[in-house]
Amino acid sequence: MSPLASAVRAALGTLREHPLRTALSTLGVVIGVASLIAILALGEGLEAYSRGQIAGTTGVQSIVFAPRTVDRLDGLLVPRDSIVRLDAADAAAIADTLAGIGVAVLDLDRSAWVSFDGDTARKATLLRGTSTGADVVYNLVLKSGRFLSPVEVLAGAPAAVVSQALLDASAEDLSAWIGRSLRIGDARLEIVGIVAAAAGPPVVWVPLPQASLLVETPSSVVPRLVVRAQRVEDVRECESRAAAWIGARHGAAAEYFEIQTMRRRVEQVEQAMGVFKLAMGSITGISILVGGIGIMNVMLSAVQERTREIGIRRAAGARRADVLIQFLAESVAVTLAGGLLGIVLGTAGAYVITAAIRRATEAPVWAQVTPATVAVGIASAVVVGLAFGTYPAMRAAHLSPIDAIRHE
Repeated sequence: MSPLASAVRAALGTLREHPLRTALSTLGVVIGVASLIAILALGEGLEAYSRGQIAGTTGVQSIVFAPRTVDRLDGLLVPRDSIVRLDAADAAAIADTLAGIGVAVLDLDRSAWVSFDGDTARKATLLRGTSTGADVVYNLVLKSGRFLSPVEVLAGAPAAVVSQALLDASAEDLSAWIGRSLRIGDARLEIVGIVAAAAGPPVVWVPLPQASLLVETPSSVVPRLVVRAQRVEDVRECESRAAAWIGARHGAAAEYFEIQTMRRRVEQVEQAMGVFKLAMGSITGISILVGGIGIMNVMLSAVQERTREIGIRRAAGARRADVLIQFLAESVAVTLAGGLLGIVLGTAGAYVITAAIRRATEAPVWAQVTPATVAVGIASAVVVGLAFGTYPAMRAAHLSPIDAIRHE
């Protein structure tokens, strides 16, 4: 048997001989690791919830590439001779080609007057022509009906999705509007869906080809490309890669486009998530530190109690390294056992806490215990055992055999 295996076996035997001391030694680590696992699981769950809220309620993950149509010279707006015109094929290709991009759409905005069949009153609205996927990009929440289908978008069908704010109807009466017609100029469009009202003016979404027919000068219509990153952290990288992709595909440099992002909002989100993780890590560190100090105190007491035993081992031929490894093995065994129990308790605690949060706030927050979280818990237990067991082990290893045997 190797010296390491022999030392580990002796350490385990000693722990079994003193079950109460082993349990007390383990208690601090159990609490520390349980706190660590609970905080990590809660942190992962809260982060997932926050990401869902950000993705579902803001445009912080969107990047807009608007082709430049004019230049400003001496305070005057001068039409450009060369304009890059993007099409639906660009939107489909960029979403399929570049990793990190969830969806890309073409759209254009125009103001328009809208009237409904049977009503002579006109209402001002924002007319938005779009390709497939606008409901995802703009976080649209359907209240009734459906959104524009790919077939309708491709064919430029006379279909429309309207904002609830445009209708004089309660939530219970929205379904009655599905199938009715609205007029924009001389065109009649069928309402196929109604979305929840949002900040800003009322909006009517129509297929992009249909919108091009409704504006006064179709030849001047230049759609913009809206790209949505899959995660907040991907916005900057997606912006640079998408710009390079468009440049290579159309031979157009960055000055041909006006790139619009909520960069400041992205920075704020990243900063907030970083602060949250650091704060949780600090709290976890305190819990682990308390457990480690407890291990050190118990191991120092063990060295004091077993001084004579150490002296006899050294006199019988054990090396300092053998004593050092034995006490380190005891320390790691204690912390590892506590770590495994802490993982179980921390996981259970995290699920209980998130259940209480859901009950109190109705927020869909769930604990997330990942393999990485478990690995961190085990690794922290081992590190604590080594870090806080080293001094007691070195103290035991450097005892004089003669003085140790005489110790009472």
